[in-house]
Order: sequence, then C-alpha cells, then structure tokens
Amino acid sequence: MLQLAIRNAVVAAIGDLTGYAPERIRDTDDLARDLGVDSMVAVRLLVAIEDHLGTTLPDGWEGGFVGVATVADLVERLGVVFAAESPATLLQTASPGRMGGA
Repeated sequence: MLQLAIRNAVVAAIGDLTGYAPERIRDTDDLARDLGVDSMVAVRLLVAIEDHLGTTLPDGWEGGFVGVATVADLVERLGVVFAAESPATLLQTASPGRMGGA
C-alpha cells in the first residue's frame, strides 16, 4: 500500500511537471529519455512528490537520483527512504486528492 501511494505521487508529480497524462506514464518509462526529466526538472519533481505525499524527504536526498533511470526505480528508491518513516503516517497525509486520485 505504501508503494502504491508513492507510485501515485510520483506519477501525479511527473504529470504535473511534464504535461503527460498520468494514466499514460508507465513504470518502465525512462525519466530522462521518455519523460524529459532533466536535472532541473528532477529538483522540481522532488518538491512536487513531497507536496503530493504531504511530507518531506531527508536533507541531501537529491543524491538519491544516482542510478535511478525509470519511474519504477524512483518509486523503489523512495520506498526505501520512506520505510524508516511510519507508513501509517505517510498514508494518512497522502490524500487521494493530493495524489491525483489515481
């Protein structure tokens, strides 16, 4: 359930920033090649994901993009980051409205 909340937030944030319809964003899409997420968009993407989840990433997490190529990679990496946080707290703050209802 936590992974689904994270995936929904990632997809909604990518859609917000790139204009791609969330339902067309696949787990296998390459962030840079398929979705146009460059380093500048990546910073904005992290902020948008935080907004959609109603929480913040640890300081310095931007380096967590190293080795992240696809949507699934990003969801997995964020799952590891948020595993230390109480999943129940994260799920309570990640309202369907914030996550684009996906």
